[in-house]
Amino acid sequence: MSVNPLQSWMRLIRPADFIWLAVFATLVATALQYPYRYADGAVAGPFEWIPLIALGVAQILEPKIPASPSKASRIFWIVLKVVLGVILLAYTGTLYSDYWPVILLPVLSAATTFGLVGSLAFSALAIGAYLSFLRHPDTRFTPNLSIRVALMVMVGNLVNTLAQDLRVQSEKNRRTAEQLVEANLHIRQAEEAVRRSDRLAALGQLSAGLAHELRNPLGTIKASAELLQRNVSAENEVTREMAGFIAS
Repeated sequence: MSVNPLQSWMRLIRPADFIWLAVFATLVATALQYPYRYADGAVAGPFEWIPLIALGVAQILEPKIPASPSKASRIFWIVLKVVLGVILLAYTGTLYSDYWPVILLPVLSAATTFGLVGSLAFSALAIGAYLSFLRHPDTRFTPNLSIRVALMVMVGNLVNTLAQDLRVQSEKNRRTAEQLVEANLHIRQAEEAVRRSDRLAALGQLSAGLAHELRNPLGTIKASAELLQRNVSAENEVTREMAGFIAS
């Protein structure tokens, strides 16, 4: 049976997708209505909404393309979100942008996908990309930046811990399911063995009953043949011979 492509795509839609759509639609609408302004009142730029839309699309498509995500595809999406986040920050005030939490998106993706080492590595990449704006002459390191970096590491570590617990629990559930499948197979094999034994027992009872039913008339025939063999005259050799065959 052929599968409707529309139905295949509908299966990929998740409830979280609508939340992401609402979040980024709100951000884009806000950016269009109230463009980001620097401290001196200058507008950041007319295309602030473009990286926002790109980030929203990347966030929604990340778990869907490809259909069976690989390590390479996950790395691609994480790096892409780092790049898009940096572009958005470059448009809207760099280190001091109100959009700085978008750097958390690749950190969270890495924390839910990779182990502790991978999570720390991509967290360092995202934080390094964020702090790269320190090279700009109009920026300087402030205590606020230390707090933001600490929050990024904290959130990434927390999400990684939760994801690791979930992976461990999923592995336990998988092993339990495999054990249940194996136990179910053993039960079916045992049931089949019991049914086979029942059939063999029934066949044995049938054979015993049939042998009993045949033994009585055969015994009567044999006794009659022996009696005939003893009582027939010696001259009737054919009859005696036939009676001997039957009695034997």
